[in-house]
This record gives sequence, structure tokens and C-alpha cells, in this order.
Amino acid sequence: MRDAAAVPRPLPALALVALTLCACAGTPPSADPGRPPGSVTLLPMPDDPPLLDLQEDLDASEQLVLPLPSADVSDFIQRVQLLAGGSPDSGGPVLGDDRTTVTLYWFGTPPDAVLDLVAEYEGRVRVDVVATPFRPGDLLAEADRLIREHAPTVQAVGPRVQGDGIQVLVEEAAVERAGSLDAVLDGLDTPFPLFGEVGGVVPA
Repeated sequence: MRDAAAVPRPLPALALVALTLCACAGTPPSADPGRPPGSVTLLPMPDDPPLLDLQEDLDASEQLVLPLPSADVSDFIQRVQLLAGGSPDSGGPVLGDDRTTVTLYWFGTPPDAVLDLVAEYEGRVRVDVVATPFRPGDLLAEADRLIREHAPTVQAVGPRVQGDGIQVLVEEAAVERAGSLDAVLDGLDTPFPLFGEVGGVVPA
């Protein structure tokens, strides 16, 4: 009879995954030959910006932990916020899921001070400057008016980071009275596009 310790056993699934990850970890992603790192690209606003696919019921062990951004990326975000965070034309910098790309939403052309800052980090931080269809400051002011004049129908509101409109959280009872979410949104007199959802804010 063979010793049980000498009998080869199949590796558990988790071990196979770990081995696969170790084998692939040293392979860097292929670089885009047409796009030098650190360059600035002015991109038009897409007609239908992608929405985040949130999975709220993931088990904690299944949630992906994103890596921390580099010191250069963190430093750039902090400096651009200090430089232009109060500008009504700025939608704010947004860190990409790859933790290496920063998208700077801006209405019109950014001022020279912002472009100079981007140039300072050329080769270290990839920055995409995306034009917004509406001025973020105008969206913020309109969002403030909507919550003041239409509460509690409007439970929460804020400008979308893409600068393409305003996100509105509508009270469920108001939707039931109006017959649909669209009917409620149509009743909110505003010149900006509204992106609505039904829900409520839990009191603190």
C-alpha cells in the first residue's frame, strides 16, 4: 500500500488561479504605439456615455480591490484640484479604473495654467481632456435650485461628472402619483437634460 503522503493530488481551484496569476503578473500590457504616455487628447463628448455597472450584492471575498494610483497620479490630481477645482468650467479630474489614466472634464478649452500642469506631468501621467456639453457650474446651480424648489419630490440631485445633465433621485410616492418617472421629470422645469431614478434618502 502506497503512503498517502506520496499520492499526488490535484491542486485546488484557488491554487490553480493563483498559479495562473503568478504566471501572468510579469507580462506588461502592450503599449499603444500611436499614443505617447503623458500626452493630452481633446475628445468629443460621446452621445451615450457609459454607465457604471454596479454589483451591490457581491460577497466581500469576491470584490475586486483596485490598486493604488502612483505617486505621480495622486500628486497630479491633488494639484489640478487646487488649481482649478473652484472653476465653474471644471467637472473635476476622474481617475480611471486602470489607475493610470486621469480624465479631466472641462467646458471649453482649459486655461493655460491647467495645460501647463498637464505638460509638466507628460511622460508620467496620461491625461484625457474631455469637453462637456454644459458648464458644470451651471449644472450645479440648477441642481441646487431643483432640490430647493421641488423637495420632497426630488430627494437628491447633482450634476453628472460627464457634464451632460443632472442626475435626479425622485421620491417613489411622487412617481406613483404621476404615473411614471418620466412624467415627474417632465414636470421639473429645467433647460438641462435630467437622468432620473426612483428612491429615497435615508435620514442620518
